[in-house]
Amino acid sequence: MRSKRSNIFHLIGIALATIILVGASAAATTVGGVTLTLHSYKYYKHWDMTRFVYRISKTGDAPLSCWILGVGDCVSDERIDWAASSPFIRTDEPIEGLMYTQIAPNRKFTLWLVGQWDLGLVDVAVVRADLEGADAVSRGTMEGPACSASMLSVDVVSGQRVDFPQIMTSGTFEASSLTRLEVTSTLSGWALDWDLSFGIPESADASVVQRVFGLTVYPYVAGAGSTAIDVHYALTISDDDFSGLPEGGYQIGITYTVTSD
Repeated sequence: MRSKRSNIFHLIGIALATIILVGASAAATTVGGVTLTLHSYKYYKHWDMTRFVYRISKTGDAPLSCWILGVGDCVSDERIDWAASSPFIRTDEPIEGLMYTQIAPNRKFTLWLVGQWDLGLVDVAVVRADLEGADAVSRGTMEGPACSASMLSVDVVSGQRVDFPQIMTSGTFEASSLTRLEVTSTLSGWALDWDLSFGIPESADASVVQRVFGLTVYPYVAGAGSTAIDVHYALTISDDDFSGLPEGGYQIGITYTVTSD
């Protein structure tokens, strides 16, 4: 007679990830006697955030009113992490973009955007405080968040934690709910993938846990724009599997990845 074994499985810590982008080397431009430098640029996969850091250096004696980083409509309010970014004012003049007024030599300005962003040339403008009209404005270009480049982002809309019932016998056991993902892309033809990690009892066999765990992605079309994807989970356990599944708590972490060629 086989003794009953109680195995509790949880799906927790479902995280997000896309392609890792390494930090880019600094690129500088001089506009109106001011040197603007893209000090650093990096994508953080665990947060699904891209950080742009700019540095301003005065090379002349003219007093400055502000400088403006030109951005397109793709840099919407919803894509900006306002709390983590340096203060700015949206403006349409003299160019459309983000206006920074707290200017000091060697000051750094940080912009955090949700998702993965590529670099491209964007407009910049510097406004002098001692002149008026068109004479006060100098324009140029430098690297910044590119609306026309490829952009990929994946988000867990619901089902960040999914539980299984208590398991005491062999059979198939479905998770309590689905996970819904949302992929945002400027390109079609992207692919969804995932990696598994395990938090299991010391004497458990990770290969058995991986074998009994099933993940089903419902059909979707990998198009441009926003795409909703539902994911279903199930455990299929045979009598023989219990030898590798001692009593205890089990955690299966899933990291979702979306990539494009």
